[in-house]
Amino acid sequence: MSVAFDESNRRRGTLERLRLRVPDPYDFILSKLQRAGLKDSDDALYLFRSRKLQGEILRERYKRELRDYLIGPLEQHDQTLERWIEIFESAG
Repeated sequence: MSVAFDESNRRRGTLERLRLRVPDPYDFILSKLQRAGLKDSDDALYLFRSRKLQGEILRERYKRELRDYLIGPLEQHDQTLERWIEIFESAG
């Protein structure tokens, strides 16, 4: 975005009510879990390490907030989460 565009819109007030919301890092990682593609695991790994997140908190949040709402074999999701946590913490 150019500075001119930004300044002209700011003066007109068109971005005045814009609110950006960013998910909690743990929520973001959990949102990647069901698809669990290579890009998803890479994104999750980067976020986990760069924000210095904790595997135990991720595990607790998964059990408390997500597990009961997942579609498909829960054991598969459980295993994916545990594999991710092991990878995230291994070279941390």
